Amino acid sequence: MARCVNVIRFKVLDMQSVVKSQITRSRSVPPRRSLQKEVESRRRIDLGNERLMQSLINISARRRCETPVSVRRRKTPTGSKKGSNG
Repeated sequence: MARCVNVIRFKVLDMQSVVKSQITRSRSVPPRRSLQKEVESRRRIDLGNERLMQSLINISARRRCETPVSVRRRKTPTGSKKGSNG
């Protein structure tokens, strides 16, 4: 009975040391990179950039065709400049 308890205690201590060494190793080594996840992330970014570029092109084309009065530059009176502090 005592021998069995000693064996179990040894196994528990051994497992604790294994777990501690794994924790230490996992903290010191950078995480593994998943090539598939990186490719998917780049694809999403490219798709988002493509959509953004298309939106900007559409906005630019619309503004070239019809420039609303509120978007046109207004003439400022001589002597006063917008954004000037003095």
